[in-house]
Amino acid sequence: MPRRAIAVPLIALMLWLTVTAHVGMALAAPATRRDPHPLPVDTLQVRMAEVGTHGGRFVLAETSAPSTFNAVVANDAATSEMVTSFFGALVGYDRLTQRFLPALVKSWETSPDGLTWTLHLRRGARFSDGHPITSADVLFSFEVCYDAKLHPSNQDLLKVSGKPFAVTAADPQTVVIRVPEHYAMALQAIGSVNVLPKHVLEASFRDGRFAASYGTSTKPESLVSSGPFVLKKYVPNAMLVLGPNPYWYGVDARGQRLPYLDELVFLIIPDLNTQSLQFDSGVLDALGFVGGQDYQHFTANQGKGNYTFYDLGPMLASQYLVFNLNRVRALNR
Repeated sequence: MPRRAIAVPLIALMLWLTVTAHVGMALAAPATRRDPHPLPVDTLQVRMAEVGTHGGRFVLAETSAPSTFNAVVANDAATSEMVTSFFGALVGYDRLTQRFLPALVKSWETSPDGLTWTLHLRRGARFSDGHPITSADVLFSFEVCYDAKLHPSNQDLLKVSGKPFAVTAADPQTVVIRVPEHYAMALQAIGSVNVLPKHVLEASFRDGRFAASYGTSTKPESLVSSGPFVLKKYVPNAMLVLGPNPYWYGVDARGQRLPYLDELVFLIIPDLNTQSLQFDSGVLDALGFVGGQDYQHFTANQGKGNYTFYDLGPMLASQYLVFNLNRVRALNR
């Protein structure tokens, strides 16, 4: 099988990449992992070019270690990118097609006036500890996002003209969201909410200890996930290793539970030049950021290096330039 390395300017293809990275060439290849749990009634069939087999590891790099495993309070890019795989989103976004996709929500409708969104959750979806995911977890997740003391980074995105969404539950599988006025970014906002396990985190939230929940010292068995991966091992300032969530609701075209991977590994490599060298040498299977000085190198060597370079277009993030004034100050002394 050819090396499936992908160099991307922005690490926005994470879910697609990690659930489909170990793709086999033969469609007749059997699954090698025995699934001990029944699939949910409403599975999510992930779009991919080929049906694959289970196994393998995929290695990426981040410039800094995670500051927390709590996605709600994560406020730096490296941490957010690593912990996103722990928590499922209600709505997904495919950067290859530039379209919104169902995720934990299997379908949705909008009212004629465009102000009310009715979301239908996947029946049978479960957290990594086997506990059912219901509308109560979604309402709890929105409550956390709207908390004035925590003030998560997506809180302002979840308001229109300073007014929050009205979020209610019609039944355990249906969530109704009413926005104060027409909002072009409603789906982006809804998709920014990480689905949290109410049965695990509500007590710490009520006691004012939520920000300390899921710290980097959390034991793997204590971190309950709603996303495709769970915590497997963390070596501070060296690497973060994730394993597949045994209850995740995503499947391939054959109905095999995803992710295929046995391990998703993040190596902590602060220097971007070192990351590029590690990618070229095959240590890294993907590169999440390509600097301007390396753009021509990576676009020109795709065939030789057996990788594909994707320009994924715009994303909801901040990009900025920093001017280094240290040399100017030194010259002026």
